[in-house]
Amino acid sequence: MATGEILDGNQPSGTIGGDSTTALLRRALEDEDIKAVVLRIDSPGGSVLASEQIYRECRRCARPESRSSPR
Repeated sequence: MATGEILDGNQPSGTIGGDSTTALLRRALEDEDIKAVVLRIDSPGGSVLASEQIYRECRRCARPESRSSPR
């Protein structure tokens, strides 16, 4: 579960960073052993840009062809 305010960039535990959360999702997407990703976000809100960045990476994870697509 991702908990805390959504902020731009890489963020430590306790907050949700657009770059750091996207990197975790990307690693899961590229790992052939991972078959599903469940992401729960408990946040009071925050950066629109970081939220959009996380949303787009979640959408990439939802597409079956995304594992074979180049970046």
